[in-house]
Amino acid sequence: MGFFDTVGNIAKVAAEGLEEKANEINKVKQKLEQYSDDKLKNIMEDDSFFGASSMEKNIAKKILSDRGYNV
Repeated sequence: MGFFDTVGNIAKVAAEGLEEKANEINKVKQKLEQYSDDKLKNIMEDDSFFGASSMEKNIAKKILSDRGYNV
């Protein structure tokens, strides 16, 4: 296996990882878009140990921003 084969395989794995992450983000976004504004605010402000992930918090913030809130 040559150098460029290795580089190609690394790029392929990286692209697959990015696609998986994008799919995960889209799933969370679709779920959170159904939530009320109050529930999204609670997610955004949740600092508990087992609470919302940083990705969920960021998506909740983006949704609230899209709904016209200054967050």
